[in-house]
Amino acid sequence: MSVVAYINFKGNCSEALDFYSEAFKADKSQVVKWGDAPADPNFVLPKSAKDLVMHAYMKICGGEVMFADVPPMMSVMIGDNISLLVQSKNIDELKSYFSKMKEGGTMIMDLKETKNRHLFMGCLSV
Repeated sequence: MSVVAYINFKGNCSEALDFYSEAFKADKSQVVKWGDAPADPNFVLPKSAKDLVMHAYMKICGGEVMFADVPPMMSVMIGDNISLLVQSKNIDELKSYFSKMKEGGTMIMDLKETKNRHLFMGCLSV
């Protein structure tokens, strides 16, 4: 199990990746752009978002930090743009943590299995 910091940006994620890479002498992982994702008719992506970073991560001082640009149709508030991602192969453990965190927070997205059946996603504001 691990806890990973996830930082969201409003259009300047590529620049942030360059900065973190230089500052920590860390290699950038594969950077996936929003325009690289398969088209989804339920989620129309504006042309202006196609070159924004959908997902990237970097190993920094032995830990992982994940990075992404929030698409233009979603909001980002600087100061509230950092999340902690809990990764575990033990589903019961994840459900227990999520349930406890829900008691003191606001659920944004319930814990649910992803399409690839290897990950569970949920989002809380605490």
